[in-house]
This record gives sequence, C-alpha cells and structure tokens, in this order.
Amino acid sequence: MIEFISHLLSKNFFIKKPKKFLENLFEKEELNERLSLIFEHRKFVINILGDKPKLLFNDWIENRNFKEYPMKRKTPVSFEFEKKEKKLSNDDAKIDPDKLGHDKRKVFSIIDTNLWDQAKFKGFGFFKDSSSMGIFIVYENEEAGKKIFDDWINRVGKEDKDELIKITIVKGVDKKNPFWYRVHISTNIDKKTFQPGNLLISASKILTVGASSSKNLDNLINCFDILKQYRLCPAKIIDNGKIEPYSDRGIVKRTLFVKSAWEIGEHDLERVVIRKNDSPIIPSDIEDAPVLKLIKKKNEQEL
Repeated sequence: MIEFISHLLSKNFFIKKPKKFLENLFEKEELNERLSLIFEHRKFVINILGDKPKLLFNDWIENRNFKEYPMKRKTPVSFEFEKKEKKLSNDDAKIDPDKLGHDKRKVFSIIDTNLWDQAKFKGFGFFKDSSSMGIFIVYENEEAGKKIFDDWINRVGKEDKDELIKITIVKGVDKKNPFWYRVHISTNIDKKTFQPGNLLISASKILTVGASSSKNLDNLINCFDILKQYRLCPAKIIDNGKIEPYSDRGIVKRTLFVKSAWEIGEHDLERVVIRKNDSPIIPSDIEDAPVLKLIKKKNEQEL
C-alpha cells in the first residue's frame, strides 16, 4: 500500500520535494493509521458501539411502554437561600505559611531576584525632552540592568498596556531628612486576586533617595501630571556622576503612584517600604496616622 500510494502521488501530481513530502505524510501525518480506520471502519464501529448499535432516537423508544407517574405534590417547590458573609477576625487573617497547602500559595512577581541582586539598584531619576519624559532606574551592573528590561519587554512589550510594572514614590519617610523619599518597584496586583486563606508571594525592590531638596521630585511629578505618560528606562552612571539612560530599552507607561509615608497602613501593599525605626513626617492636623499602627506592629514583631 505504501509503495502504491507513493507511486500514485509521484506520477500524477506536482509535488515540491516529493521525498520530504512523503516522509512527512507517513511519519507525522500517520497515513497508515488513518487508512486502517477507513478499511476497517465496520469492525471499528462494532467494537465501539456493538453489533446492533442504536444510532437514532427511535431506536431507543421503539416497542417500549412508558408509565406515567402522577405528581403527588400539590404546591410547587420553593427554594429560599440565605446568604451569609463571614467577616475575618484578626485570628482568621493570620496565616501560618508552614501549615498552608501549596494550592493556597501563589507567586506573582515581575522581579527576578537573582538578576536584580546582580544588577544592584543604585539610583532613580527622570529626564525630559521637548515633547516627552523618561524615568530611569540606575544599575551598577549595566548589563544585568539591560537584561532586566529585556525580560520585561518580552513579558509586557514596549508598552506596558496592563500596567503590570508598578512604580511607587513614597514621600516624607524621615522627619530629620524631609526631602528623602523611597522608590518601590513591584508588581501591580489587582486586589481581586486576594482570596481569604490564600498566601500571595511577590518580590519587590526598594531604594531610599537621599535628596537635598524637593526640586527634582517636584519637577518629576509635575511633568507626569502634564504629560500623563513616560518611558521607563535602565541607566548607568558615567564619568563625573552623570547618568546615561538606555532609551532603546524604554517601556511606555501611563501610571505613577505617589504616596505620603503617613498614609500607609498595615493592610497596604506598600507597607514593606516602611521600616520599624522610621520616623515619617505626619501633618499636624492628622491625629491617628495609619503609619503609626504599622510601625508599632513591626516593632512588636521584632520582639
């Protein structure tokens, strides 16, 4: 059969590279197996459905007497559902990772920890030209920094349409140094992802910027408020402390989160930015700042 089909095809049809075509036909397209089904079709059907298969609906109901059973219930059934919502207590909210099943754990992160450790996150800033702005992340190891952005581009593209990469600037982290701020780079996680009893694991990176004035940060925020978008780029430090961004690896983004440290509470994702010994700036008219409870809880966990 193989010889016959090969002869038939090669003599009667124009085929580009007939040898390769026939090898693919028999090796990958399973021509022999298909032919066996065709030639043994009746036996194949009988093996599956039996020698007297019931193929039509009438085959099932023919010569059968059906008995009717009268309805005994005089009134229709009515179902009532009571919806109960369980409120989590503090004890319910505590999760012991050692006792949590693997099906309850989820790892969701845009941070490759090993690669970031190689790159060494050293700086943060922005640049502007006539019609656009860019925000740069400075790495000590520029090649590892480029690799981070190459991986991000493979994942989100040259434009982060889903805003998966989250850049958060936290101001007012230190009373003694009022212009200092922290940059938090993390995964933008939808709160709907959180489910009671589950543990969500996501890596992030934090950098404290020891600014001597608010000028650069104010310009960055004002520029974003006007343009509503920026290019996120890796960068390196060149001679005389100047920064050279790699614009060819820029990723277009349209979100930038800016928060004051005193606003961050124990249930905020940015809680990792606050450290136990921090003394954040709290406005005089704010009596019960969420950050105070967060710092107190962090100090208690260290005891």
